[in-house]
Amino acid sequence: MAAKTTQAIHCYRQVIINNRQEVQWKHLVIPLPDSVADTRSESIPTPFGGGFSYKNSGNISSVSRNRFILWRCQDDIIQLQEMCLDCNLIDNNIQLRFRNSRLLPNIAIKETDQNVTILLATDHSVHRFTLSHPKNLARNAPNHNQTTGNSNTAMSVLAGITLKDSLQHYNYAGLPGVGSTASAELLQDTSAVFAVVLPTSIAIIVLPPVGSNEGARMMEIHPGTFVQRFISGLMFGSKMIASTDSNLLPQSVSFRYLSDGKLYLFMICPRYQLRVWSIQKNDFILHLDLNTYRPAPADNDYGAVGDQQNRLSASCGDMDEYIGAFLCYPDHAQFVLLYPMFDNGKLIMKYLGSVNDTNSNIFISFTVTNENMWILWKTSKGETLLKYLPVHGIQKNSLGWSQVSLSSNESCNTDALSDADIEEYFMRFIFFPGRFSRSAIAKAIQITNHAVSGQNATLSGVYGDVNPPSLDLLVKDVISLMSYQIQLACDAYDEVSDEALRSIQESCWSKFCIGCQDFGKIEREAVGVFADNGTGLACIIRRNATSYIYPTQVVENLWDETLISSDVMTDDVAILIECVKLIKLQLTQNLQLRVEYDLHRGLDPILTIKDIAEQICGNLINATAIASETQCDLMTKLEKKLIAIGDISMAVGAVIEFLDVFEKIDDAGDTLADSEGIEQVSCGRLYSSRMAMKILSTALTDLSHTRYGICCDLLLLQSCILFFENKTILHEGDHCNTIKCLLIPRTIYLLRSYYAIYWLGQQPCSTATGDEMEFNMRQLAALEISSASGLFSSILADPNYTLSELYLAGSAGYKMRMLLMQSEVWCDRLTNSNNWLLWPDVAQACFEKLLQLFWPEQCSVPILECMVGNCQYEEAKFYINMVNGITEEGIAEREFMLGQCHLSTGNGSKALECFISASDGITSNKFFWKLLMSEIYHEKRVVSLYYMKVMRLFEQFSYFDLAITAARTAIDSVDPKDPEIPVFWSNIFKYYLELGEAKQAYNALVSNPDTERQKNCLQLFVTVLCEQLEFKTLCLFPYEGFVDNVSDIMLSRARNVNMSSNGYYDQLYSFHIYRNNFRKAACVMYECAIRLAEESVGVASLQQQAKCYLVARNSLQLVSADRRWILCPKLELPISQKSKAVDISENIAEINTMIDICIPTLKNCVAGTRIVEVNDISKDYMLVISRLQILQRDNSPKYSEGQFASEEILVYLILIGLFDTAFSLARVFDLPYTKIFEGLAYKCCSMSNDPKNGYQIDDEEVAWLKANDFSFISTIRELRPTDLAWRLLQHYLGYFHGAESSTFHACVANKLLSLNCPLPYWLSLSLKKLDVASLLRLYIQYDFLSEATQLVMDYIDAVHGINTAEFGLKNAVHADSPSVWLPYSSIDHLLKLLDNVASDAELIKLSQELKDKLGRYLEFADKISLIKIDNEKSRRMTRELQ
Repeated sequence: MAAKTTQAIHCYRQVIINNRQEVQWKHLVIPLPDSVADTRSESIPTPFGGGFSYKNSGNISSVSRNRFILWRCQDDIIQLQEMCLDCNLIDNNIQLRFRNSRLLPNIAIKETDQNVTILLATDHSVHRFTLSHPKNLARNAPNHNQTTGNSNTAMSVLAGITLKDSLQHYNYAGLPGVGSTASAELLQDTSAVFAVVLPTSIAIIVLPPVGSNEGARMMEIHPGTFVQRFISGLMFGSKMIASTDSNLLPQSVSFRYLSDGKLYLFMICPRYQLRVWSIQKNDFILHLDLNTYRPAPADNDYGAVGDQQNRLSASCGDMDEYIGAFLCYPDHAQFVLLYPMFDNGKLIMKYLGSVNDTNSNIFISFTVTNENMWILWKTSKGETLLKYLPVHGIQKNSLGWSQVSLSSNESCNTDALSDADIEEYFMRFIFFPGRFSRSAIAKAIQITNHAVSGQNATLSGVYGDVNPPSLDLLVKDVISLMSYQIQLACDAYDEVSDEALRSIQESCWSKFCIGCQDFGKIEREAVGVFADNGTGLACIIRRNATSYIYPTQVVENLWDETLISSDVMTDDVAILIECVKLIKLQLTQNLQLRVEYDLHRGLDPILTIKDIAEQICGNLINATAIASETQCDLMTKLEKKLIAIGDISMAVGAVIEFLDVFEKIDDAGDTLADSEGIEQVSCGRLYSSRMAMKILSTALTDLSHTRYGICCDLLLLQSCILFFENKTILHEGDHCNTIKCLLIPRTIYLLRSYYAIYWLGQQPCSTATGDEMEFNMRQLAALEISSASGLFSSILADPNYTLSELYLAGSAGYKMRMLLMQSEVWCDRLTNSNNWLLWPDVAQACFEKLLQLFWPEQCSVPILECMVGNCQYEEAKFYINMVNGITEEGIAEREFMLGQCHLSTGNGSKALECFISASDGITSNKFFWKLLMSEIYHEKRVVSLYYMKVMRLFEQFSYFDLAITAARTAIDSVDPKDPEIPVFWSNIFKYYLELGEAKQAYNALVSNPDTERQKNCLQLFVTVLCEQLEFKTLCLFPYEGFVDNVSDIMLSRARNVNMSSNGYYDQLYSFHIYRNNFRKAACVMYECAIRLAEESVGVASLQQQAKCYLVARNSLQLVSADRRWILCPKLELPISQKSKAVDISENIAEINTMIDICIPTLKNCVAGTRIVEVNDISKDYMLVISRLQILQRDNSPKYSEGQFASEEILVYLILIGLFDTAFSLARVFDLPYTKIFEGLAYKCCSMSNDPKNGYQIDDEEVAWLKANDFSFISTIRELRPTDLAWRLLQHYLGYFHGAESSTFHACVANKLLSLNCPLPYWLSLSLKKLDVASLLRLYIQYDFLSEATQLVMDYIDAVHGINTAEFGLKNAVHADSPSVWLPYSSIDHLLKLLDNVASDAELIKLSQELKDKLGRYLEFADKISLIKIDNEKSRRMTRELQ
């Protein structure tokens, strides 16, 4: 449905949007039909373009809202782009190439309820592409509910174009000749009808419906008459009768449905004849001579237009159908507007009016909508010129054509260089987002490189291909090429001064920049015009860009002379503008550039303005008689115009009021009621695509730059007016003082404000990497700001975008739409039954809201939030300095943002200054209360909470010293009773600790008034120093009142840390030793040893245990004997001590005093407490040392894992051969020595029986001997290992005396004899003396009968007095000596055994000898017995006699 006609009068400007660097084209090649001859027209076609808009493109609730398709045709290639201002389209760029063909003008795109159909013709064929309608794509998409706003992307209809579909027989047809122009339309049965002008006729081709089995049908219309025949309601296969005069063929054709619902073909023929062909009647039904509307040539003075063809155009829509005709007369160009209508069933063309153009430019294209007629020209200089005229006023034509202003900032003015870096300036200009395409820069590089004598071989990009190099390669190659070119230019001179070098650099860079501009100008050549009949949006289609027409107010157009006059402006303002034009004629330099230079560097522009005004007006006022007539005339004109202004102050004030758009935005506008849900959804996506943001941003930049220029001119005018201070024109109404005190300051304020907005649109974003964004998010997280706060943009900061685009993609776009919903424009659209949006009205409202949202006094803080949130720190610094010169409003917020920028760029000191400065405004500023203070609004606490955030920021960057300064500043600033003061002291303590300043950290700890926080800080203090191994530092502090706390903390840490990396016990031991608390130190070390035994294995663990036991024992020995005990928690103990541990759980009350003396922390573990004495520690130490010695001889893991009893370790010591240690262990644990002697005896026997009896002691088998002590051997003779072993056994046996000695000797003899090893002489000798009976029993037991017999006989001899000392007898058998006893039972046993021997002669002999000797002994014993009896009787008798 056509848009509702707006009554507002709009002025327009245009902004050029180059194709984005990231546009990716989908390429398809369409071959010629087989039936078509491969011949091409010899004429070179000019590029052309156009567009298509959907029927409901202006409907608020339509899926196709603000959606349109643009095309560009060049030779055999057509580029199709579907654009949408409300969402980002996917696969919306496609390039079709029709091989060996040339595209004909008038591409047609038609819309039905279900499909979008593209109809195009080449000089050899016609084609149809049927695509799905956007509403069907939205319905079928996985996330089709786009109206929810959850997704801002949609699939383009162009994604449905495929080569397979294009080659279907029903989608194309060949032509019988070479066509020159064409038109196409859809029939009601979805067939497609084409009208193609051939060299001798007009071909009518009908493609069947999609999917049909029929083929294409064709007929020809000749310039003469013919016989018709209808087939299926259409005429085909007609019989031709007529002339073949090609001069009668139409120059332009166009299909149109009229109000009767039938299809007609409009044709404009040579000699300015309009003909209408009825498709159904198959006849010409109207012939109109357009010369009827031509004005008389004598009344007009038009320049020659040239040899250009006449054109037809028609408006699209269902409200009105206008037919526009471009007529090219030899002396002028004329546009005729007709309205087709029916009178009694007969078609007539109602003449609405015509308009002539006095320009002699080259006509490109024109289009007609229900609103305007748009005409596109190209001047003789190659510049594009777009004019428009409202359709409803074409008859009156009171104002004539209005020109669309194009404010192009493409020129690289070297006057702006001044002292700027040349390379930086030109690189910034060339690579400004969207200024030049990559292909234009690449072509400039190619040309420049070829122009240099000797090509530069350092270029890294590949040039000449279809796809230009990437942007990064282009940047690198431009710098490399220009450096090479400058170097060549400098080589021509022997010596180059700084001024000459700068001149060479400027010359080289300027030439390259001009090359980029030339290629850019070619790419921006206009090829067509498009106007959306639904929304009123107009575009200029260019080769590689698109100009979007946006509405402006009248003053901008009057100021740049694109609008001659307006009823809106007062006469005083119009005269004021004329005065400005007179003064600007005297300018010899670019005023705006000089003022911009001052603003960019923070200077006051009024000084420059006054200087220029003084030069201009001084020359005019002081003009003498010899002065030029021109100067005098100019002076007179200026004075007259100033006099003609009724009220100068009011006129200037009127312009200032127009420029001052500042209006305070209420925060309540950020949210809307739920009842406005539909409106929220509809407006929530309005102009939210990247293309729309680019258009709005570029237009806003252009608008602000235009108004900035107006402010410059107005300021210059006011300064010049002050030179007429003595004139009477300024005395009335005190205009001079008004201008000085009121108007000039306001103008400067506006000048700075518009420059700030313009700068945002001219400043590219700096690249923000993913790591930088991640770190920035952590920084904002410290402020409790999330990505949902609106600070982040929907696009990633990239050099292809400007700061204004970045802000628009974030919170500015959202706020703009929210404000737009509350505006009159939006309410007017909602009250309209059609819910129709008009681009001129809505865009104008958007620009008004955007100017308010970008106005520095109001929204500098949100803009800075967006910059900082997207890592644009340097840009934010410059913007802050610029805005600070404009307004004091929001100075605290800007200082805070500036601090964040300094912080992020590594200048922490300046950041601290800014944060402290910003604190002055936090108590009355909503920015700090809402953004920083979260939900807390207590005025007395905001200062402390603010500094909390500041500390977190510094902490994020590890600026702990500055965080300390901020915390101390906060403590000095807040109330002494503020509850956050302990938090500040805790943070000061933490930061000092991070800096490694333990002393300052301790001072902060003791300064904290909160006891609980003191304890927490103390725990951290102890932990950190322990981890840093600062033992001495930890011990040196006095800890007044905290000693027990420190001990508790360290012990708690020690118990909670795995023993594999636990150093807390060592540090706690040092802590107690430093304070002479030896018992606590011993307890710590003992506990450490116990935990090591339970939790870790290996040699290292055993070594550490040994050290712990040794240290604990030594510590206890430093105290008095009665206090050499400790209390320890009942941990899992070694097996050897489980039976020794004293369980005192039932005697808790009795040991409470002991606990107080020992370790206070054990009060919580009383139920598991036990007493440990020095001897207990020594035993544990002995066990560990024994295991370590075992591991030195055998590194088997079984010896280092688990826990062992003393008996087990003793066995292992014996097996290894560590007999010294074994005896020590047995002595400590009171274990029997018999196992040790048996083990040693076994080793001695083994060595004696070994055939290698002569090996050395270094051999592995006898290496155990080295582990024992042989210091008792004093002989200098080298002994064999076997001898050493026996000597060691003899040595150990010599330690013992008495019964023990006899027992151990017997034990050794028993072991040796059991091994069938003869007893060494020294051992048998010792046993003879100690216990001959035991020796005899052993001989008998192990069947050593010979030795036993010999022993008995020797013993009998000793009894008789022979070798008595050998058996240790004190006396032999005598009548007067003590009795001596023989082991009769053993001897009897021996004799019995000997009697049983029958085969061994030697034993028989010995047996006989023993019996003989025993018989003699018995006889002797009898005699002695009788003597003793007699003697006893004698003594008794003697006693009796006495």
